[in-house]
Amino acid sequence: MLLAVFSDIHGNRQAFEACLKVARAKGAERFVLLGDFVGYGADPEWVVDTAMELVAQGAVAVRGNHDQAVNSSSEPTLRMPRPPPPAVALSING
Repeated sequence: MLLAVFSDIHGNRQAFEACLKVARAKGAERFVLLGDFVGYGADPEWVVDTAMELVAQGAVAVRGNHDQAVNSSSEPTLRMPRPPPPAVALSING
């Protein structure tokens, strides 16, 4: 079984789409997503939605530090530095 592993997508839809396409073309049967779906890139919502769809189809995913930081955590060590970069602010504020 061919396994495709992705990490540090950071809201980059174009790169994630391209890598998924190549992985599928090469026969990947399972996907592992190692977190940091949000941050920096312009389309974190699409990336998160796609990751959720992949998980619903059997992929394994873990939350990265950027994903944890935009979660409603009260632990100061898990928050992003203030002020956040614009793309991160977009992914936090919608």
